[in-house]
Amino acid sequence: MDVYKRQGLPPLNVTALCQLGQETVHEIVLKTLELFTHLKATQIPNGVQIRYQNHQDRKKKIDENLNSITVLFRKLKVVYEKCNENCSTLEMSSSSMASQIPWINEPKPEKPISERQQRVADLPATIQNIEAKNRKLKLIMEQIRTIIWDVNTMMAMRNAGVS
Repeated sequence: MDVYKRQGLPPLNVTALCQLGQETVHEIVLKTLELFTHLKATQIPNGVQIRYQNHQDRKKKIDENLNSITVLFRKLKVVYEKCNENCSTLEMSSSSMASQIPWINEPKPEKPISERQQRVADLPATIQNIEAKNRKLKLIMEQIRTIIWDVNTMMAMRNAGVS
């Protein structure tokens, strides 16, 4: 973090430090997954002759991953300490903290009803309207079936009398 002061850059704020910490944690996870992949590919010596060069290459990759994870954890510790240092310098008055605590007997301010809450409140009425329309449609369908049945019966009677 002192690099920023030496290069004439402004100091990092808490948000930038938190983002840097998040990116560092992400890198740690990726490096750890890569380490486990290398460990999974490494064979345990079980009497089978393995090539010495392959063994050395795998060992080197595992050591590199462990060293990079160690460096990332050190970086994360520095970011954590800087965040705590910056947060401790921000002073909040006790009156502003007390205003953030909800009290039991204090009346809650009414929030405006959101569109989703309004739709949830209107749900029973909407369901009743849909059920009423479904009953009407069912009656209409029964009437159409009756009419089709009558038409088919009349056509069958006409065709029976024509033949």
